[in-house]
Amino acid sequence: MHLLVDDVQLWDGTGSPAQPKMSIEVRDGRIHWIGSASQWQGNRATVRVVDGRARTLIPGLMDCHVHYSSPGGPEWIARFTDPLPEISMRAIELAETSLRSGVTTARDVGAPHGVSIRLARAARGGEIRAPNIRAAGTWVAHRGTYVSFARQFGEVDELRNAIRTEIDDGADLIKVALAGWNEGARLQDAPDIPFNKKLLAVAVEEAHKAGFKIAC
Repeated sequence: MHLLVDDVQLWDGTGSPAQPKMSIEVRDGRIHWIGSASQWQGNRATVRVVDGRARTLIPGLMDCHVHYSSPGGPEWIARFTDPLPEISMRAIELAETSLRSGVTTARDVGAPHGVSIRLARAARGGEIRAPNIRAAGTWVAHRGTYVSFARQFGEVDELRNAIRTEIDDGADLIKVALAGWNEGARLQDAPDIPFNKKLLAVAVEEAHKAGFKIAC
């Protein structure tokens, strides 16, 4: 692909003021040249020219906390229990919408059934139009404190196993649930919150040992 975004206002994200009347040449998906529109020396007949007048070009945005498999709203947790085909198609549609909105990198921090992991793989493989996605699997939470589709643990060894299972399943990062949410079905002996300070330290240690980060 050979592309010229011509005569556009450019904001580069460095803190400098936006620059008017700039042109950006792109070759094979990479920026090849940036400069004043009047200084570009190429042949317009050989490139696709995008008229940038009355437009502003910015770097790709990064969204550090998304759940593409949920539509949001007050029932966003409950919508994770929709049928798997519906969740999967919704994730693809929302990821594509995100890309069209200027998000080029996203961190999907949790979905049931491994949907976010499969979505990230499809994006990296070019199977769908989506941002570059770094995906957690599902939430890790103490048994009885969170939704039924979380990866639940009771003892420290189970927590370590849960972290390792998430990694083995293909997660790029580990999602831990710090606030309780159990659909009104809290077990009688369940703690008030999914993690205390000691358990969170164990989760961080286990993830970091494998070179992974924790999200909450």
